[in-house]
Amino acid sequence: MTPLDGTHIAADDLHLLALAEVDASAAERAHLAACVECPGEYLALWQVVQLGRAVGFDSLLTPPAGVWAGI
Repeated sequence: MTPLDGTHIAADDLHLLALAEVDASAAERAHLAACVECPGEYLALWQVVQLGRAVGFDSLLTPPAGVWAGI
């Protein structure tokens, strides 16, 4: 993962970190500890991920039987 502008962690990389799809590198962990902006962005993304996971997937992924009949 590379910073978008050489100053901050790229938005796509923050998204992957919030989703726990990848582990933060040492440089990213250091940046998150020192930056004023990136930790807040990461926290906001992480909170959205947690809310989405709390809803559960079954109700979102299982359409009513009539949907398949119409396809």
